[in-house]
Amino acid sequence: MIIARSFLNKTVAVMGLARSGKAAIESLVLGGARVLAWDDDPKRREEVSGVGAEITDLHDINLKDIDALVMSPGIPHSFPKPHPVAAKAKTSGVPIIGDIDIFAQNSRNTPVIGVTGTNGKSTTSSLIGHLLSHSNISNEVAGNIGRPVLEISLDPGPDFIVLELSSYQLELSPSLGCSIAVLLNITPDHLDRHGGMDGYVRAKRRIFDKLIYDPKIIIGIDDQITRSIYQQLKHETDFSVIPISGYEIPKEGVGVKSGNLRSRLPSTPKCEINLKRMKTLIGGHNYQNAAAAVAIALSLGVEQPEIEVALQCFKGLPHRQELVKKLFGVNFINDSKATNFDATERALSSFKSIYWIAGGLSKNDRITESFFKKLENVEHAFFIGSSENEFFDFFKDSTPCTKCSNLEIAVKRAASAACSEKKENPVVLLSPAAASFDQFESYEARGEQFKSIVGSLNLEKFSNLEITT
Repeated sequence: MIIARSFLNKTVAVMGLARSGKAAIESLVLGGARVLAWDDDPKRREEVSGVGAEITDLHDINLKDIDALVMSPGIPHSFPKPHPVAAKAKTSGVPIIGDIDIFAQNSRNTPVIGVTGTNGKSTTSSLIGHLLSHSNISNEVAGNIGRPVLEISLDPGPDFIVLELSSYQLELSPSLGCSIAVLLNITPDHLDRHGGMDGYVRAKRRIFDKLIYDPKIIIGIDDQITRSIYQQLKHETDFSVIPISGYEIPKEGVGVKSGNLRSRLPSTPKCEINLKRMKTLIGGHNYQNAAAAVAIALSLGVEQPEIEVALQCFKGLPHRQELVKKLFGVNFINDSKATNFDATERALSSFKSIYWIAGGLSKNDRITESFFKKLENVEHAFFIGSSENEFFDFFKDSTPCTKCSNLEIAVKRAASAACSEKKENPVVLLSPAAASFDQFESYEARGEQFKSIVGSLNLEKFSNLEITT
């Protein structure tokens, strides 16, 4: 646990008592702060009783005597409408921060590798940690990946802390300084929380606001926005700016072309690795993730043989193009973490003969022309959740579609179709392109249910299910 010594004898309010909020309370109490804690969910409040915080309804108190408000990143503080406690804090001149900022103020100068982007940041963060560990470079991976950073121990401290950083977290982390800052990509997502695309881009760019310790910038060039940012940074900064790509070999960067990763980094040894054999790194988006991790490893002196072995034994992440099982000649892939169309497009480009399961709580994303082209890989789509009618109307003229209401029906109908149609290497792919909260607590819960359903499939029981369009 990181001790928040910077808040000694200060009064701090914590709003939002999920896992990161609980860790913030413990860190602050250990650091000698008076902590006022609140969550609008009474069950959350009960869970933190007795840990040293005062359960206080922050809606009802004067915040002018508070030194800081620690907000859960999931609670709006600006757009589309600030939470009432956040609005009170702003009116009272109270700084609003997150748990990442508490870490930054108390991290004992441990170098940080920060990773952000619309998609791929969890895989990339995990892969960076894996490559470093395989090369005996100690590290801890935390942040948006699911492990609160304040749970890390700095006794003894690791060589690096790898932080997956969401746009929400970056907005609440003014003290954070990265030694290596990674921006993978930017496509529309969470626009309501940032007041539009410009605000979303500004939030992502905050990862570059405070660079320290002979810093390096790793930036993707596979989308128009990040390519433009790369061109700006290359001319505006004296820091090392390294371009990465999943589709080309950039000058003085690391990239992948036709499945072959190559480095053109100056002052580092030659590196060429065939990624086609890496079963957990399929598709151009994963090639870009690998390029980012390899660029960091090479910059830190790791040599190609070590990198190649580490890539081969990387297990990938749950719920991100995760191979659940091969059954009846069909590969069942869990990509529940794909909660927007851009993420799903990446999955649809990675496989052929796809029986696609999608739907959930719609984010009202814009569907691009390139997404519709990827539907060439889809044999049949099966829609679930509150968006099933919306998705059916979107795609009914582009691919055969079936409304299924819930995940169990969709899996059984998709499996039946995949078995009966006997396409080459068929794939039943859960890649929802929507949030999970209409039917599940989280995308993890959705993915776990998918795996459970697949595990209990019986061919004889569903082989004759009617597929309607």
